This record gives sequence, structure tokens and C-alpha cells, in this order.
Amino acid sequence: MFVYILINVIVYLTTLLKDLKKLIKWVDKNNPISKEQTLFILEYTGIYSEEIALFFTRNDILFSLIS
Repeated sequence: MFVYILINVIVYLTTLLKDLKKLIKWVDKNNPISKEQTLFILEYTGIYSEEIALFFTRNDILFSLIS
């Protein structure tokens, strides 16, 4: 059971990172405002929003968590 859950988490995180990279590429292409002046607003969902916040932080992307 533990291995199954771990594999699902790894697949989820891998998919999430790919999708976030796609999102950033799309924003870069379609947003007339520079990345440095773009602010992403995220709903705070506890541990579920941590990976997204970490991705944005590591890539110097401005974001705010709201509840």
C-alpha cells in the first residue's frame, strides 16, 4: 500500500512540474506584461499548494497565497 501511494505522489509531482512549466511558457508567450511584473494569485490549500509555491519561488516568479 505504501509503495502504491508513493508512486502516485511521484507521478503527481512530475505531472505538476511539467504542467507548471507549460503554464509559464504560455504566460511568457501570451502575456504582454513581463514575467517580472506578473503576479500569480493562488488559493492557499495547505500542503497541496506547497509544491506550487516552491516552484514559483525557485523560478523567481511572483505569487501570493490567499485564503
